[in-house]
Amino acid sequence: IRRETATDPWILEEELPTGRTLREGNPFAGLAGALGFVNFDGVRPLSEEIFSTPPSRTLVWTTFDGGSVTANLWQEEEIAWVRLTAEGTLTEETNPLWQDWGWQLPSFKAGVFQQSWEDWLQALPEEEEANSED
Repeated sequence: IRRETATDPWILEEELPTGRTLREGNPFAGLAGALGFVNFDGVRPLSEEIFSTPPSRTLVWTTFDGGSVTANLWQEEEIAWVRLTAEGTLTEETNPLWQDWGWQLPSFKAGVFQQSWEDWLQALPEEEEANSED
């Protein structure tokens, strides 16, 4: 997903599943804003074994001025760990702070980082009917 400016509509890089539409409003607001304020619950050196395995998810945020932040995620039981790297305009400021560390995400932030299409799509009609009957 992307958009050209902060006020433009979202552009999807791949097609939606057949018969599905995006949720009303701004379904990507949480994901897009996830780096607006980041705090961490813990820290570990990247030399630890968990970080030697392939990440379970990789997210890339690209800023309107050409910089980008990449978040590689690892899940360890109930704890989500992230390695952050920056490119472009953000590199000098952030990489020295991030380069040797894996950061424990708070559970609410980990949930945002792990969203999927189902979190952004309207419920199927049969799902809406089942929820209205409860």
